[in-house]
Amino acid sequence: MIKHASILFSICCLVAALAGAATSPGGLVVTAQNIYGDGDCMSFGGGNATLRYTVENPTDSPHTLELALPLCRGYGLRKDAARLCVSATCAVAPRATATLDLRVPCAGAIAFARHPVGDAGCAVTLADDCGTCTTDDMELLAAGTGGEAARIFSPPSAVAAGDERRPASLHIAATPRTAETLKELAGFDALATPSFAGFTRWQDFSVYEAFAADAEDWRELPESFKAILADWVAAGGVLLALDEDAAGDFAPGEFALGCVVRMARGDAAAADEKERDAFVQAASQALANAAAMRELAASPLDCDIKASDAVLALRTETPFVPAVAILAAFCILAGPVLVAILARCNKRLSLLWVFPALAIVFSLAVAGAIVFTKGIEPELHQFAHTVFDGRAGKVATVCNHVILAPTPLKSDIRLNARDAVVSVHAGDDAAGEGEIVIDGDYFVFRGDWAPAMWPVVFRTVAVRDIAASAADEPAAPLAIPLTCRLQEHSAAVSEERRTGE
Repeated sequence: MIKHASILFSICCLVAALAGAATSPGGLVVTAQNIYGDGDCMSFGGGNATLRYTVENPTDSPHTLELALPLCRGYGLRKDAARLCVSATCAVAPRATATLDLRVPCAGAIAFARHPVGDAGCAVTLADDCGTCTTDDMELLAAGTGGEAARIFSPPSAVAAGDERRPASLHIAATPRTAETLKELAGFDALATPSFAGFTRWQDFSVYEAFAADAEDWRELPESFKAILADWVAAGGVLLALDEDAAGDFAPGEFALGCVVRMARGDAAAADEKERDAFVQAASQALANAAAMRELAASPLDCDIKASDAVLALRTETPFVPAVAILAAFCILAGPVLVAILARCNKRLSLLWVFPALAIVFSLAVAGAIVFTKGIEPELHQFAHTVFDGRAGKVATVCNHVILAPTPLKSDIRLNARDAVVSVHAGDDAAGEGEIVIDGDYFVFRGDWAPAMWPVVFRTVAVRDIAASAADEPAAPLAIPLTCRLQEHSAAVSEERRTGE
């Protein structure tokens, strides 16, 4: 029996190697699935990317697998880039297969850590009941959106109003035929053509700012994908319907945080020049707004603007004046004054221990000034806006959690991963490093995500059905993402209600 099991295990390892998969110590075979189409890189500017793995258990015992994937934060794959790790677990019954979704929040410029073999910090870790192993199998690292982002420019109306005509990088998804039509119609290129059957949650599709389809494409789309589109649009997506029969019952116009742009009559191929120009104008405006919502300072939402202003204010609240005064006093006392005193007392050698002692005292004084003005516990400032859209039948809430920690934050940061997408705005793409653990319905951020005296914003966009809310129900209370005591907490909540007419 043992001999047969050993042979079976060896065969599984061989098959896994040939198929570009990896095997855990307990014999679980892990294979990556790329739901975003062909590509060998992770590239997304918003939303939460989903890395999907098939976990096969050929043994007679149940196992629980933990998969940890290394990432780099910052541009390029520099050796000094901030190291991140995202991990998740799944249980697999005997002789069964399970799916493990590793969801990656947008946290600045993220790349897979594909450094030379031998760099253990950049290897995928597989752990089960039998032990832990690492693998540098590129198949496990190379799942991503792939391709380049489409580039659009501010619409003519914005240029006429005096706004800067600047390019914006977007990810637009479409079927191959619609992609060609849209490229010819509006000049958009580098459109993604993923496998739409692979998207099971709207968050999986949130890496795309826009989706385009004509009537024929719409009829051929999987029903499972159509079922998640409403939530995706409500969370800020742009749905481009290239003819009047595309996109089902979606009416043109605002759709919670998102927008639906539909060709007025006929289809893109049969439309006259005026109809095409109107469609391109409306599409460009909607796409420019979608791109702007990725940046707090440029976002049209008041809660984003307030969060951006709060970050700027918090960055200037560091007690620079007391700190500079203390350091100036140190320079005077530990310099000419100390030398003069020791020379007069003929104890110049005492400088070897008096100077370090004064440095320690004044360092403690600087720390005391920071503690006196900012305390030792973190501050939390929340800015949220909720849209109740009766016509869309959706409720969308954007919340910015602005965190300022006087000392490096030790508390976990827990945010909703079931109903929302999460992004991190630190003001520096290479700042912060740590671990993101997918714990059931939560993202758990551990490590140096909030450096001392540096404000960081964790932004969530959540969507729910309006039918689940009473007509006069206020916006849901804001969840506190920190588990520690707070030095200061403030919340600014606003809401917008649109009728179903």
